[in-house]
Amino acid sequence: VEYRASGRRPSMEELAGHVVEFSRDAHGSRFVQFKMETASVMEKQTLVDEVAVDAIGLMQDTFGNYVLQNFLEHATEDQRYTLGRTMKGHMVQLSSQAHGCRVVQRAILLLPRPLRNELLAELLMQPDDTSRCARNSHATHVMQKVVNLIVEEERERLCNNEPPESFLPTTEGLLRAVERAVETEFVAMGVHPHAYRLVLTVMDDCDPDRSPAMRHVLNEVLPEN
Repeated sequence: VEYRASGRRPSMEELAGHVVEFSRDAHGSRFVQFKMETASVMEKQTLVDEVAVDAIGLMQDTFGNYVLQNFLEHATEDQRYTLGRTMKGHMVQLSSQAHGCRVVQRAILLLPRPLRNELLAELLMQPDDTSRCARNSHATHVMQKVVNLIVEEERERLCNNEPPESFLPTTEGLLRAVERAVETEFVAMGVHPHAYRLVLTVMDDCDPDRSPAMRHVLNEVLPEN
């Protein structure tokens, strides 16, 4: 790469068309992140448009994943939505990969809740996918972060006497789904070296009134005399 030989940082005009290439390079990725942090809205759009073409690949790249995390943080709301949409259909794949899992964990904190819940449904609404992710050495950390987040949101919603969201899937629906997945495989997950973490996170405060699934699991573990 010419810029590495000369030590000269390219202008925004020179960078155009090479953002993905720079994002995969140790030094180039840092430069792209710097440009995103200091760019105008129009310049940010140019950067986002280029990485969106290969977003899934970059999310799983050693250096590209840092670029995507940075873009999610510094993009405008519309640009962030564009990047989030590229993740649709790839959540299990990304969560199970060493670099992609970091982008997922960042994205769930920054994306608007309707889109975030749509993406989380890929991890939580199908028991087989939930089970597979719980057992994966990378995805298990994503699952813990997700459950901690939605448990806290549901606790806050109930405390404020607020109705569930008007969009689907609701956060309550996602929580009920992962609780049922843990209920179904409680023992098998509980003794697995990675999946046990999800069991602990889902059980949280061990409140049997939280849901029928929680009540059933607790009755199995602590049967009434």
